Amino acid sequence: MHTRCLATGLMMLLAPSWAPPVHGQSLTRAGLFTTEYKFVENKEVKEVEWKASASAGFTLAAGNANVLTVSGGATASRNDGKNLVSAELSGMYSLTTLPLLIDRDSSGNICEPGSMAMGCNGLVDRGEEVGNQSKTTAGFLLFKGRYDRFVSRNNAGFVVGFIGMDTPASKSVVTGGQVGYSRQLFRNSMHEVKAELGADFTYNSYIVGPARMEISDSLFFASARLFVGYHLKLGESTQLTARAETLLNLNPAIVVERYATTGDATRVNAQVALTTKIWQRLGFRFSFSLRFDACPAPNPSLKFSPYSEVAQRILQTYTCSQQERRIEDGWDYGNNRDAAARDLAIYRVRYNQRLDLTTEANLVFNFL
Repeated sequence: MHTRCLATGLMMLLAPSWAPPVHGQSLTRAGLFTTEYKFVENKEVKEVEWKASASAGFTLAAGNANVLTVSGGATASRNDGKNLVSAELSGMYSLTTLPLLIDRDSSGNICEPGSMAMGCNGLVDRGEEVGNQSKTTAGFLLFKGRYDRFVSRNNAGFVVGFIGMDTPASKSVVTGGQVGYSRQLFRNSMHEVKAELGADFTYNSYIVGPARMEISDSLFFASARLFVGYHLKLGESTQLTARAETLLNLNPAIVVERYATTGDATRVNAQVALTTKIWQRLGFRFSFSLRFDACPAPNPSLKFSPYSEVAQRILQTYTCSQQERRIEDGWDYGNNRDAAARDLAIYRVRYNQRLDLTTEANLVFNFL
């Protein structure tokens, strides 16, 4: 399981109000803090309400470990009571630098890959054979715009457009939109529960490595979308927010080289975030997020031996959820168990992890 952990950093949160507050209203202490997902309240607005916020944080390690991680985001919204227009930008980037063997021959020239002649031995035997290699270990960016039209206090329709990227998951471009119905299920002074039902349309452009078989570097998914969100107010200074989104693909598609039928490429996005005030304008925020993809793309960073003809036929015939079991059972291999074992070993490491986890712990400073 691939886990990306962002160490504690300073998040700068700037949330100015571009229109004066309605007379008699005041901003509670809990209102000083925001999370990545905001619950939308259909309330009477006497004046157009504008809001904007921005956040940034980073971690830098040097010495034996050389890691740079940067994360941040921004949000903006306009609400006139019946129409809400909002935009959100979020991202994370991590660069890790590691020692790299630069094998050289007896003349000091860089060895050809796999060469074991003229002093080339694949071992470090002098100082100039050690270099550095930087690799992106986290590269996620997402911009999302949303329009909500309130038809009653608890009901709204919405339209969403988004574009982004997720490099470690082999997605160079992710773009699409959503449309659906939003309803506030329950609300009191402490608790709020909302649900959304609709459709998601996503286009993925994949990063592909050396082709060993027929591949497709892009696909389109039409999916059913279910969203549930919960907000808990723990006093005036602490808030807990939880949200989960499930996307069930309705159309079959080829995920680079694997066949995915209806429901075979289900995706889940979820997050839990706790925000609390520490002292005056200083706060602390802890969040845990996950992204699950039931049929991830192959890892393009490594070169793999080709599958046998039997395994290639299995990948083209059976769905993503059935392929590993079919190779493991070896029904199509006859007595060639060695080929089945080899294909299975390749299959289990060739594809990206299904689950991505992100843990963040940040200090939050409110300027206004």
